Amino acid sequence: MLRLLLIFSLVVLAGCAEGPEQVHEEYRARLAKFLPINEAHTLTVERWPEFSAEPLDSGVRMGILELGQLGHCQLATDIAGRNNQLGKVATASERFKYHLRFLQQVNACLNHPDSETLSPSLIAALEQEKQFKTRTLGQAFNNLLAQEKELKHLFTFSRNALDFDEQAGRVNSQSALTQLANIADNLAQHNVEDIDTEQLTQALEQLNRSDYIAKLLRATREQIALNNALSAELERIKLPGDICAAHKNNRNSMIVHNIFNKFYIGQLQGFQSHLAGRLQQLQPIFTRILQFQPDDSHIKAQLLGTHGEPSLLAELKTSSRRHVTWWQAFYKHCDLTPGE
Repeated sequence: MLRLLLIFSLVVLAGCAEGPEQVHEEYRARLAKFLPINEAHTLTVERWPEFSAEPLDSGVRMGILELGQLGHCQLATDIAGRNNQLGKVATASERFKYHLRFLQQVNACLNHPDSETLSPSLIAALEQEKQFKTRTLGQAFNNLLAQEKELKHLFTFSRNALDFDEQAGRVNSQSALTQLANIADNLAQHNVEDIDTEQLTQALEQLNRSDYIAKLLRATREQIALNNALSAELERIKLPGDICAAHKNNRNSMIVHNIFNKFYIGQLQGFQSHLAGRLQQLQPIFTRILQFQPDDSHIKAQLLGTHGEPSLLAELKTSSRRHVTWWQAFYKHCDLTPGE
């Protein structure tokens, strides 16, 4: 019975544990008891617009007679599957894989000895489709990002933010993104032959099992918003007039100092540093994945800092520096030493 009660108590305590957003809110509320700032703040994190991508042509369509001429080619099986009813409702990833497989197979088909009997119109159609699919490799990848469920939600939506010390899914998610980045690099270099389409399937399966990346991006945006909102209110305080003036009770300044040490230095600063570290690792991978997106794409601008926008990593660092700068002024005017 005692053991059951202990387990129940641990579960209750775990359920009541505060996440980073709640710690930031408590930090503000504690400061509000001694500083002229609002006790509460309404956190708003807007959903990013989804990727935009130009629709691609559905591709070459062939009748039964034309497909019959390609019976010696593996390509015929893929074209037939693309033309049937299942092909019309295929997922974005399946359409993208078909795009790649066509390019991987078309030359072998055209160079096959039995292809000498193909009609000139069929050869011309295959050549035209090859040129089209080669020219639109980047556009096909953008369509994948914009339309595949796992990738749409990766950058644009998460109900929850990353918690303190949360690591579940981090390694697999980064591995999956690296696989996507490798595919994008091969597309950019027209090395279609080097792409294993099953790697895409594996990457999407890994991303489907974890929402680590989406939670990381949401947590970062939350901390930026919370830092900036609180800093804006603190910056309106007159130093040393509103606190630690010579004729006032300086006991309050010591309490405020302790609140800063307990909540920001003791918990939030380390968490924000952790977020920055993860983003630092992921930013080169994001750069490769988003290489076909225009610079004014909202998500690309937010993540990488293109089109005159600061990157999410830069915004996080700036918001943290802004917050610490106010506290440096506080310590100077109140003649206190941080960390004591």
